[in-house]
Amino acid sequence: MRNNITQDKFLWSRLWMHIKREILSNMKQIRWQLALIVGVVLISEILICSNAYDNWKQNDYFYNSAFQDPAQLPILLAMVALGLFIVAIAASMTFSSLRTKAGKINQLMSVGTSAEKFWTRVLIYGVAPALFFLTSVCIIDLIRCVLVDSIMPIKAQFVIINPFIDETRVKAILLFCSFTACVSSFFTTVSVYSPKHAFLKGVCIIIALQTLGSWFLFRYGNILRPWEYHLDLAYWTALGVLTAIAVVLSVVSYIKYKETEL
Repeated sequence: MRNNITQDKFLWSRLWMHIKREILSNMKQIRWQLALIVGVVLISEILICSNAYDNWKQNDYFYNSAFQDPAQLPILLAMVALGLFIVAIAASMTFSSLRTKAGKINQLMSVGTSAEKFWTRVLIYGVAPALFFLTSVCIIDLIRCVLVDSIMPIKAQFVIINPFIDETRVKAILLFCSFTACVSSFFTTVSVYSPKHAFLKGVCIIIALQTLGSWFLFRYGNILRPWEYHLDLAYWTALGVLTAIAVVLSVVSYIKYKETEL
């Protein structure tokens, strides 16, 4: 009786045990995925820097003292797009083990609450890849800054630190974080409802929603024009809506995952 009560209660120690077991059982696959993330970030920065600094040498009069590093903006845009792509792929693999009957049985037979098993996979496949990607970008970009400062006659600007200089950029980062959480929650939801080819199905849904949204803006775009005069309110509304969507999708994902164990 006491053992059953313990199993119905969320325990952080048991959550950590599930995380360690999941990592150890998929260590080879996780290593390859992390190595792939580092390789993609490294190759992307090398290609962007090569192109940006070559153009700078040929057309250095386009760059003034206010923006000395020609590679900062291209790297920032590329890392934003690459980060969203990696987060989407990783989140779509969250419940890939549910594709097979053996995977479902394994999840069902493991000791612990549904919340512990759910957050184990969300933390490993949803949160950890994003944090590892951000760490990789920081380290590789720091190496770029050191090399550029020692080789070229310009002051390299660190792509991660600079966005936090003023309030406007802080707001942009907060909005991007909420949007990233929304993307991750969306692909996690697709993964738990349809584990097979979750990424492709999620992309198809996004394309359909984007098409519908474009039609709506083309047809009823005048409704949104008053927001142009209330940009601060529009920002906080967008931030709240994206955060709410991420929370709702996470709750829906958990409810669906819990249903699979019944």
